[in-house]
Amino acid sequence: MWGGDGTPARASESGFADALRRHRAEARLTQEELAEHAGLSVRTVSDLERAIHVTARRATVDRLASALGLTGPSRAAFRALGRGIGPPDVAPDAGPPAGGRATAARFVGRSDAHEAFADVWRHGEPGRRALLFAGEAGIGKSRLLAELCRDASADGALVASGRCDSSVRAPYRVLIDALRPHLLGTALRSALGELGPSAGLLALAAPELAELIEPVGDDLEPDARRVALLEAMAKVVTVIGAGRPVLLALDDLHVVDSTTLDVVDHLLRGNGPESLLVVGTYRDGEVADGHPLSALRATLVQDRLCDVVPLDGLDVHALAELVADCTGVAPTEDEARSLARHTGGNPFFVEEVLHEAGERGADLPTALDAMPDRVRNVVRMRLARLAPPGRDAITIAAVIGTEFDAALFETVADLPTLAGLDEAVETGFLLVEEDRVRFRHELTRTAVLRDIGRAARAELHWRIGESLEQLHSADREAHLEEIAHHLSRGAAAGDPARAAAVLQQVGVRQFRALAFDEAVASYSEALKLMPARGESARRRFELFDGIAEAHFWRDDPEAMRAAALGAAQLARDLGDPEELARSAIIVGRWNRGGEVGAGVAELLDEAEAALGPADSPLRSQLLAMRAYALQGAARGFDTRPIAAHAVDMARRCDDTDALVLALTAATYTEDGTPDLTTRRRLADELGAVATKVTRPDYALQYKRFALRARAPIQLAAGDRRGYEATRDELEDLTAHMRARFVISQICNWDASIAAAEGRFADAEERSAEALRLSERPDAQRAHLIQSCAFAVDQGREEAVLDAVAAFTAGNPTTTGYAYRAGYGTALAAVGRTQDARAVLDELGGRRFARLVVDHQAPTALRWVCELIAHLRDEDAARAVLPVLEPYGGQILVGFALSTIEAAADRSIGQLLAVLGAHQEADRRFACASRLEAGIGFAALQARTDRWWSDLLVRVGDDRGPDLARATAARAAELGMARLATEAAALTSPG
Repeated sequence: MWGGDGTPARASESGFADALRRHRAEARLTQEELAEHAGLSVRTVSDLERAIHVTARRATVDRLASALGLTGPSRAAFRALGRGIGPPDVAPDAGPPAGGRATAARFVGRSDAHEAFADVWRHGEPGRRALLFAGEAGIGKSRLLAELCRDASADGALVASGRCDSSVRAPYRVLIDALRPHLLGTALRSALGELGPSAGLLALAAPELAELIEPVGDDLEPDARRVALLEAMAKVVTVIGAGRPVLLALDDLHVVDSTTLDVVDHLLRGNGPESLLVVGTYRDGEVADGHPLSALRATLVQDRLCDVVPLDGLDVHALAELVADCTGVAPTEDEARSLARHTGGNPFFVEEVLHEAGERGADLPTALDAMPDRVRNVVRMRLARLAPPGRDAITIAAVIGTEFDAALFETVADLPTLAGLDEAVETGFLLVEEDRVRFRHELTRTAVLRDIGRAARAELHWRIGESLEQLHSADREAHLEEIAHHLSRGAAAGDPARAAAVLQQVGVRQFRALAFDEAVASYSEALKLMPARGESARRRFELFDGIAEAHFWRDDPEAMRAAALGAAQLARDLGDPEELARSAIIVGRWNRGGEVGAGVAELLDEAEAALGPADSPLRSQLLAMRAYALQGAARGFDTRPIAAHAVDMARRCDDTDALVLALTAATYTEDGTPDLTTRRRLADELGAVATKVTRPDYALQYKRFALRARAPIQLAAGDRRGYEATRDELEDLTAHMRARFVISQICNWDASIAAAEGRFADAEERSAEALRLSERPDAQRAHLIQSCAFAVDQGREEAVLDAVAAFTAGNPTTTGYAYRAGYGTALAAVGRTQDARAVLDELGGRRFARLVVDHQAPTALRWVCELIAHLRDEDAARAVLPVLEPYGGQILVGFALSTIEAAADRSIGQLLAVLGAHQEADRRFACASRLEAGIGFAALQARTDRWWSDLLVRVGDDRGPDLARATAARAAELGMARLATEAAALTSPG
């Protein structure tokens, strides 16, 4: 099937042209009269009758039917022929053949592509799939897509088609363009009714809907809005499909934006209509590694949701058919082979050869003999023969874009150039339909752009940008990306600061529409244009802040820090200590996990020194960020005094935003400490103050943080019921907010609970689900920790020794220390006693100086005590016991509830047993066993009872063998094989 990227002329299309001529003759109307009655241009009527424009709007068909006086069956038949023509934006028209204007070429070749489509569309199982066609420019991708759209429409499917725009960075636009024809009247009302409150999210993606829909507020943070928007768009596609199969056709995906691909991915992974096929085209040479389509294509193919079909040049037989159809004369076999050699079978290049032959009055062999080796140059040769006004018209059109409003062209062009537009249309370079102008093929536009000088292009861009602002003063928001595109590229000929300001507005809107990649690009482009000095420096600071926040939500901490440090440098240049402090706060606020990267600690020091010692809300926030970042770095530094200082200062300043940030840091720095009273008070106060924060999405973040701080406190206190209530409250809040990484964390909590109860299969499943929901570095780390912990609990230490060794080797943080202790315990469990002793010696340096009380302390204490108990090291037990004692009566809960370690009394009992304090050890083991049983943690209780029975057997207590037998049976039932073996061994004589 073929040829150039034009729409095909099938029988229904030529039938429409014939019907239009016949009805006009019957009505005794001239073309001019019919155009006047229908409110159309004469050119539109003429082109439709000659089948030059085979893409008519439905409204055009209806106007013609009314002007012709058609009623009843005649009108229905006329409209049916018109509906066969297809949507106007699927593909451009075919060009003229040699010797004159073309009637549109027949669709030839491409049987393989048709079969691939049929296999999925007609013969495949119902479901959601994607089919991608890849090939070079001009190979016929758009024409193929138009043909497939017609096939699907004939099968009764809903067809939504759109083309990605290479020049304007407008997230979701291709999807909105595809859906727009179906979102009219009752369809839109039905879709909005189905969406309910989520309808407002559509206005984020399509500003033109803001008049019909009240946009959603800022009470959802970006992650939440993003998920809700994806679901809203999926719901719209489902509703307008109304139970029919849906074909979503997307052309030119090589220039697609990543946020649009997120929607496509969401639709394909079980969220769109039950019967959905996404068909897309792209230039394979323009989708390299790193391109957003490359990543999505790989995952969809891997998950068997997508097939990729390469499109090569047409073979000799198909080329012969194409030439015969366009010219009325069949080429000889040698001519067809020569044409294939010169053009590579590329339909667009074939068209250009035929154009050239027609314009020179030459036959095909003569035209081929005169062709250069690369037929691409033919476009330039043809352009050179145009009169200056025609060339000027094409030049302006090329800078405007692939398709645009005729009114814009009229605003930019002078009178001679307006006259030149007719020549550009007559020679087939441009197509005009009603109020739209477009290039017949993007390759023509590309060739023209390459020949425009930089200064001339900038001047044209600036004129076009200003014209767009004038034309769309009433609806500027709907055209903001287009205005920004032209003003930014014309800034050298206009006002760079003004262009940067518009780009910043675009970036803000893209961020609100959850198009984070595009927002970063717009902000970054604005930075390049914004003057570095004077009043503009303040705006540059805002741009750095916006880039940092966008990178935060993109999960790119390094890029986030780079932007924040850029803001800091600007603040230094301005000599403004408050701006320097704000830049440091940016680093802290948009810092996940509190990591301290290169330059961040120095920035915190510098900003604090620049502010001076006086109380201020800014200094309180700066102190809070320092405490948060240093605590997250897990370097063993006591950050609690810093956070407490920040809280006291915020209270003195009576500043809510400063107080809530300081309380957040304080709850974080207290995490893992044994003082549950202080931890609970801080978490409760944070939850209360969070409701008073002015920015709604921040308020929800703080409330969520308060709940996440409260849950481990409740578990540590043995309050399982309170924990469950907090977990459910957080889940409800998260469901409203749709924050994926928090849902991921709840999955980790559930995994920890399941492991503590001995449901290891469920634990591993929930942990894997958490990783699927969020692949952030901290989520990956949590998954590794949980996987290793679950393996050790089940006696599979050998399977994870290498992973734990790699994770902990050379890791100077308290996290590394904690899991180094776990590594030593695993070595001891598998009989590598000497290696385990080396690890304990490493951990015990300077009387366990690195064993500090921070958020990793519960995990570190559990594993250090276990290692000491295995090796029966009295000196180590004596050194660690004072650190552990304050946790008595609690459950040791790992950081962020990624693990539940043990009752602290078990660990205390292990140390006391090593020291020979058998009676007190017996009491502590009994307390631990009761606490773990009371909270339902059977796996934890089994491990406690194993150590308890070991003590009792060693001291000759009659309870020992019975407890060991019961423990062995329970451990075997839970799947804790090594523990069952160890407990059973305690019952053997001797």
